[in-house]
Amino acid sequence: MDPTEIAKIVNAAPELARDAYKDLASGAMKQTGQLATDLVKAARLVLFPLQLAAALQDRLAGYVDRAVRQVPEPRLIVPAESVMLPIVEKLRFQEPDNPITRLYINLLARAMDGERIGEAHPAFISVISQLAPDEATFLTEMSRNKYTLILKMDESWQTPSLSQISDTFDQSGMPANLVQKSHDIVFRYTELNQPELFKVFLEHLDHLGLIEYTNEPSNDGEYRGVRTWTKERPKIFFIQQTAFGKLFYRACLADPKQQSQL
Repeated sequence: MDPTEIAKIVNAAPELARDAYKDLASGAMKQTGQLATDLVKAARLVLFPLQLAAALQDRLAGYVDRAVRQVPEPRLIVPAESVMLPIVEKLRFQEPDNPITRLYINLLARAMDGERIGEAHPAFISVISQLAPDEATFLTEMSRNKYTLILKMDESWQTPSLSQISDTFDQSGMPANLVQKSHDIVFRYTELNQPELFKVFLEHLDHLGLIEYTNEPSNDGEYRGVRTWTKERPKIFFIQQTAFGKLFYRACLADPKQQSQL
């Protein structure tokens, strides 16, 4: 809310309360209980922005405290306003149980950390604001391995079941060790709340520059020989985090207790 508007409400509140009290004390008001109730409701509506502002302020203070606690005291610095203020503005309207809230808090912590301030890329603020909770889960799932294998069952991108994934690999004709390696890096679709939107998430994260398709694993290295296409079987793709995506994951998504290992 604009500070000028808040000031107007603060100035008007005492007069409103006095008027309400006078009306409630009058004989006419005593005879009309519904009118008294309506007036009290109106007063509460006028005062609600002040109560909401106080609640938001308390919640925001809690978020900032969580960010500060991630940083060892000797490394705490005053964050740059160009990064801090936009993050704080976003956090003002984030619900505590929203998974995206944690990303903003982690990014704020990076901006306060003298050793890791370079991870607080200004573009990450905009990126977080565009993510769905399932897309944050998608990126976390990809962080398990250098490469992630995905299956395109058909042109509609039907989400493969666990049995379909197993059947695909078992019938691929690949050596057993390669089948196991493929199983180890296949995307776990069941981690998503809405796996039917997998293709949407895939395209959006690619558009944001956080992930990319790659042929490197099947052209060379330990995944060489993974079958990518036959008429009878689904198509297999490899995806990986981009350099930008890796930095984003490290700054905003990685568990603070595990970040030192990344």
